Amino acid sequence: MARPRSSNNLENQILARLRAGAEGRVFASVEFLDLGSRAAVDQALARLCRAGEVERARRGLYHLPGKTHWFGKLGAMPDEVAQAIARRDGLRIQEGGAYAANHMRLTEQVPARIIYDTDGPSRKVKLGGKSVIEFKHRSPRKMAGAGRVTGMMISALANIGRKNITTARVDHLRQELKPEHKQQLLADIALAPAWMHPHLRHIAQDKTNS
Repeated sequence: MARPRSSNNLENQILARLRAGAEGRVFASVEFLDLGSRAAVDQALARLCRAGEVERARRGLYHLPGKTHWFGKLGAMPDEVAQAIARRDGLRIQEGGAYAANHMRLTEQVPARIIYDTDGPSRKVKLGGKSVIEFKHRSPRKMAGAGRVTGMMISALANIGRKNITTARVDHLRQELKPEHKQQLLADIALAPAWMHPHLRHIAQDKTNS
């Protein structure tokens, strides 16, 4: 039995939005509610999943199928899942702890846990296989720099620890950060613990004036 034209149109609209997003982006089903009712959107997403045109990252979260020549089918990236949850639930999040340190290449050690600091409740979100995203509630002060390089920088340096902040690590950050990020870092310096201030000032220093 052929599907009604209206359902095909809704599916096409959902696919168009998914394809217009950045590569690998995960969408929450609520991000399609401007296109139709909740029931209609859920049904359209279910049909698209059955057809193999869309994949479900977890309940209520969807993305386009991804694959590579060498590794075949790819699942949703944890960061994209976390960002989709944050948009859906109205949360502020930032990479936390060892995950932030690894993201900023301050350590080559791959973190055992994918942790995000958040102003929302602490909880764990299971992905495919054994992967788990952990959200940890933090104080408003610790989340003040969320969404900016400041938040990730403070979290990464805190994870490395005061005694392990080396000249090489600080110089690495100074070389890598863009000028606009350095300006933001200086503007937000009061959000960091006092012991970080000298390191942050050095990181924000213009390379040409060193």
